[in-house]
Amino acid sequence: MLKRKHIANTGLFIIFWLIGYESTGSGSGSFLLAIGIYLTWQFVLGRDSVKEKRELSKKMREMRLHNEQDLFFEEHRRWNEKMRAREQAADQARLGE
Repeated sequence: MLKRKHIANTGLFIIFWLIGYESTGSGSGSFLLAIGIYLTWQFVLGRDSVKEKRELSKKMREMRLHNEQDLFFEEHRRWNEKMRAREQAADQARLGE
């Protein structure tokens, strides 16, 4: 599968070739065709990058959520251990009196 960079370079090569062809005067409408190709490539590349950004931000949100949940459960476990230790100390103090 071609990488996006190679596809974009191919598109730019076609655009500049068509512009050069137009400047010799032997082509008709190729300049407009080049603009159309350029805009098409920009649309395709832009759409892909927006899609990738959305996927990346979704993954980052999921990772952040998992990290927050891990921290919550870690703190919750520590809090439970502290409370158990306090209860045991209180029970021992009551039994010792």
